[in-house]
Amino acid sequence: MIKFTEFISESVTVQQRQKRSLVARRTARIRATKRKLKSRKRKPESELKVKARRAARKKIMQRFTAGGNFSKLPPSAKQQIEKMVDKKQKSLEKIAMRLLPVVRKDEAVRLSKISKKKAAKVGKSSIRISGLDAY
Repeated sequence: MIKFTEFISESVTVQQRQKRSLVARRTARIRATKRKLKSRKRKPESELKVKARRAARKKIMQRFTAGGNFSKLPPSAKQQIEKMVDKKQKSLEKIAMRLLPVVRKDEAVRLSKISKKKAAKVGKSSIRISGLDAY
């Protein structure tokens, strides 16, 4: 499996680009359906851990930006903050472990919302009209 950086560096001809475009267009519905099905399933523990790490990293960044918006900072300031966050790996791991139950709970809430939507759809289709039950 090639990495994304390796994938970017390869040069692509016009014909290859057109062929990839056709393949992407042809498989678009399949990919969309798979994405939709995957969104209804519970995320594996590894993905939840990644989510917790991202949340922990975001929390540490907020400390260094004094609650400001990281995306609006100049690139040099972003680079400085990134270096400071990289030095805080141990505390980042601890925060991530503390956030993991919260992330799991959020995942459970997300799944319950999906199941409620599913139940609502089923409920709408099985509405009985009173008076027609005898027929």
